[in-house]
Amino acid sequence: MSPSPGGIDVARQQLTVEQVFRVWGGGTPATGVAEYWHGSIPWATSADLDDDFGVTSRKFITPEAVASSATHVVPKEALLVATRVGLGKVGIATQPTAYSQDCQGLVPKLDGVVTRFAAYQLKLRTQEFRHISRGTTIAGVTKKQLLDIPFALPKPAVQQKIADELDLQFSRLDAAIEALKRAQENLKRYRASVLQAAVTGRLVPTEHELAQAEGRDYETGPQLLTRILVERKAAGTGKGKAKLPRSCTHESGNEESQPSGHWPNGWCCTSVGQVAIPSGGITKNAKRRAMPIQVPYLRVGNVYANEVRLDRVEKIGVTEGEITKCTLSPGDLLVVEGNGSPDQIGRVAQWRGEIEQCLHQNHLIRLRPNADSKWILYYLLSPLGRREIERVSSSSSGLHTLSIGKVAALSIPLPPLAEQIRIVAEVERRLSVADQMESTLTASLTRATRLRQAILKRAFSFGDSYNECG
Repeated sequence: MSPSPGGIDVARQQLTVEQVFRVWGGGTPATGVAEYWHGSIPWATSADLDDDFGVTSRKFITPEAVASSATHVVPKEALLVATRVGLGKVGIATQPTAYSQDCQGLVPKLDGVVTRFAAYQLKLRTQEFRHISRGTTIAGVTKKQLLDIPFALPKPAVQQKIADELDLQFSRLDAAIEALKRAQENLKRYRASVLQAAVTGRLVPTEHELAQAEGRDYETGPQLLTRILVERKAAGTGKGKAKLPRSCTHESGNEESQPSGHWPNGWCCTSVGQVAIPSGGITKNAKRRAMPIQVPYLRVGNVYANEVRLDRVEKIGVTEGEITKCTLSPGDLLVVEGNGSPDQIGRVAQWRGEIEQCLHQNHLIRLRPNADSKWILYYLLSPLGRREIERVSSSSSGLHTLSIGKVAALSIPLPPLAEQIRIVAEVERRLSVADQMESTLTASLTRATRLRQAILKRAFSFGDSYNECG
């Protein structure tokens, strides 16, 4: 005989679900009959079954609704098994419960069936079905397939020991998973704190402090801005004069908002449009399909926070002039214009030249930096930058959207260039460590998920001896 968790030796009777349970299908009362849905009988769907066999019904029906539909009402302690949507989920009814056609109701017809033992075993068997069917067009398990599933039935005392041991092991596993998820949340907060410290001058020694200690001069942020604007005017891409955005000049004692009077020595506040040249992209239309020149282009779906996803890159027809105007260069930043919630607006990532001659659609705003590209990137990703994006993107109607003009008007702090480079290097060092930790946590969570299945498999691997059966 093979041991189960806790070293319990068991054997099994070679039975099937049909031999152990009465199995009833479910149904949905007519949704157009309002009075059916104001009763006291819980009605569950697969979405109401949780990972710990709980059943939390969100709707309640009347006896007339039951009588008029294909649903059944199973008694307390009956099992609800998801066989379509949510295949692999199992619930234990805590009171007489009706259910939808996504589930089958199982009521023991043999004595001595321990409910949680049965629930664990059915969870394993239906999950095995799900894994077998992955990648196929199967929509779930039919009632006939469910009835034919093997079901092991040792003596009640053995069933109870196995169920108790599984409860204990899964309780420990759940605690470990929660700890891993808390660590992931802590990493998320750590990344935000690193970026916030970076863009408020608290991550590395400032250029002003180093210059004072070394007795030398340095190019300040205001001097850098003047140089950028003069060079842009000479190149025909700017007016050569600084214009501060409103948020650079407001009065506030809040360190988080960092008004101009609170920036570190040697820094200044300016607008994104004065340290980067914003521009729009290609507008998609039906006529472009017939154009002879077809090139790759990036869509909103390619740009996420600090990440350009290239698993699906489409092509679009363009003119020679559009290629000259809209081709991306390494170091360009792409900002999602969007039209939705604040969390979706202003996603930004750096283009690194992964695809030769790649353009972008008009719902992505390109920024071609005159300052350090990653300094601008990390500012826009920081909590301070996100608040600024939310400020300029909000409207009286409650919608959030960006435009070239709004992106250009975003306020941004500007440290000395040498300090920008040092800050970026330190940010990347710290975020790299965080990324490594994230990879470790993700791998651990994946292993924990697999371990859950392995524990179930081990619990119900009884071998071929049946002499301990009830």
